Order: sequence, then structure tokens, then C-alpha cells
Amino acid sequence: MLIAIIVGGIYTGIFTATEAAAMGAVYAFFISVFAYRDLSLGDVPKVLLNSANLSAMLLYIITNAVLLFEHVEPGLAVDDADQSLGIALDVVGLRRGLSRGYAPLAALMILPIIPAMLQRTATTKLVR
Repeated sequence: MLIAIIVGGIYTGIFTATEAAAMGAVYAFFISVFAYRDLSLGDVPKVLLNSANLSAMLLYIITNAVLLFEHVEPGLAVDDADQSLGIALDVVGLRRGLSRGYAPLAALMILPIIPAMLQRTATTKLVR
């Protein structure tokens, strides 16, 4: 039924592909809560919070990738690959990047990750 709603809605012109994705999500939500009863209404806020957390992490990764792409010199990776292999490649690339003034950009990318790592480590130790 879900496929029929999504594909049928797109082919009939009732909604676009993005709207079809939203309709599919709403339909799946109602089926899981009311028809199959796999998800209780009390679990819905936790599920929404986990979804928002995952979306924020993905957005952070994509944003950092775009920022890094904007600041990388074309051909830098090719030059480094010609000079060294393995771990030496990372060391040379890091040294070049820091010497060109990319340290603040690297700090902006790395520093927000540290509290999350510490929180997960503390949570894991408490659970064990």
C-alpha cells in the first residue's frame, strides 16, 4: 500500500517526489503506531529526538566537507601522493595544511566532536 501511495501520487501529479517522501513517512508512522502497534505514543519523542540527532550529525559532516573542499588547493593530493605513501602522506598533508593557515578551520571542525566523544565514553562506562 505504501508503494502505491508514493508511486501513484507521483504519477497522478497529486504531489512531487519530496512530498511523496513526506507522505510515505507519515503513512509509515501511522501504520507502525496504530496498525502494528510496534511503536507506542510514549516512544515517539525519543524516536524524533534520535532522528534529529542523526540529522544534525550528518549536516555537520556535510558542512565540514564543503568547507574543507572550498579551502583545499587543487592538485595538493596529487603532489602529496607523488612524494610519499601511507602515514607519511597524512603527516605531510597535515604539516602543509597547518603551515598555510588552516589550523583555525581544522579546530572548528574537530573541537565540537570532542565533547560528544567524552559523553559517549562516559555513558558507555556507566552502562558496563
